[in-house]
Amino acid sequence: MHELDDAETSHAVTQAGMPRVLHVTTVHTPFDTRIFQKEVRSLAAAGYDVRLATNVRVPECVDGISLIPLQRAGSSGDGRLVRIPKNVRALREMLRDYDLIHIHDPELLINAAICLILGRRVIYDVHEFYHERMLDAHWIPAWLRPLVKAAYTGIERVLLPRLSGVVLVSDDMLPHYRRYVRPQRLAVVKNYPNITPEQHQRACKAASPLAEPYIIHTGGVSRLRAFDIMVAAAEQLRLLGSRAPIVNIGAIDLSAFSTPEQTALLARAQRADVRMLGRVDFEESLSWIAHARIGYMPLVFSANNARGMPQKMFEYFRFGLPTVACDFGIVRDIINAHHAGVLVPHDVPALHAAALQKLLCDDAWHSTLAASARNAGAHYSFSAEFKNLVSLYQAVLGTR
Repeated sequence: MHELDDAETSHAVTQAGMPRVLHVTTVHTPFDTRIFQKEVRSLAAAGYDVRLATNVRVPECVDGISLIPLQRAGSSGDGRLVRIPKNVRALREMLRDYDLIHIHDPELLINAAICLILGRRVIYDVHEFYHERMLDAHWIPAWLRPLVKAAYTGIERVLLPRLSGVVLVSDDMLPHYRRYVRPQRLAVVKNYPNITPEQHQRACKAASPLAEPYIIHTGGVSRLRAFDIMVAAAEQLRLLGSRAPIVNIGAIDLSAFSTPEQTALLARAQRADVRMLGRVDFEESLSWIAHARIGYMPLVFSANNARGMPQKMFEYFRFGLPTVACDFGIVRDIINAHHAGVLVPHDVPALHAAALQKLLCDDAWHSTLAASARNAGAHYSFSAEFKNLVSLYQAVLGTR
């Protein structure tokens, strides 16, 4: 017995009929919900030999999935300049012997171009309306944003027709991408929850993380997630007599605020009991959601946010949480369709607080909305979306 080298492994996999697939991200966290928890784990369970090149410093194996390090041991930070050497390391991995390469970041399109020249099959997973998101990117000077958008659109126009496939997160993306990609090479894979009955049961049976009722927000802390509005709403809640904390799970990124704004917001958040846990394990996040009183979704209004479908909303539904959300876009349409929450103006924290307070105090109203949310949750599962991804893989690999 000996360990197989890469060439032997590739040959063995090909002989066994199991495609060898590499997912790549230099931007997202190693256990990103869409990439790892949904797509990669589901592919592995379906028999694909799938690996993930991601932001780890040493090789890891998690649930039988190999994580390939793109971050150097001892390195710190995740600025855009730091990602340049990671992109180079990603390219080296992408040029190895894989049947299919699945990228998740716009900046990896340059790597994809090189892979295409060398005859590799590449799929691009478009997580957001990037050509619109760039107009809201705080790290790009305002005068430069239209030029960056035009450059990205130009890259898409050249590269997308040559890719093996494109994965989208919303039906609303189809009109744009049908201009560049044949229908049989497009797949919509929506960000619906991939929560097994066992995971749901464990989360519900676990002890509540807090003794008192609390409000959960799983989108992280940032300007895009309207952290300033959230803090102001928490302050209004305290004036209304509520002591329920607002608990944030996810990345903390206040870089879009000035340094004085950051200092002031963090001080106000602490006084108003807005808690920031940062990133936590997926199953731990499910326990926080399962025992919360209310799901909260503040957002800054933008074209990208209006057309997005935040996965947190569907996770809230899955656990029967009434949701307080902003009154615009697809989120509004879904909340209204299921009567599963309360819609508030995105920029009026006093009305956010009033809705949260009523759901905290009015048990009958809370129960009605909770039942609607739970019923809504039954309509949104990743299993159907995964079939769309597999169909695209089969078309690309010639197995369908």
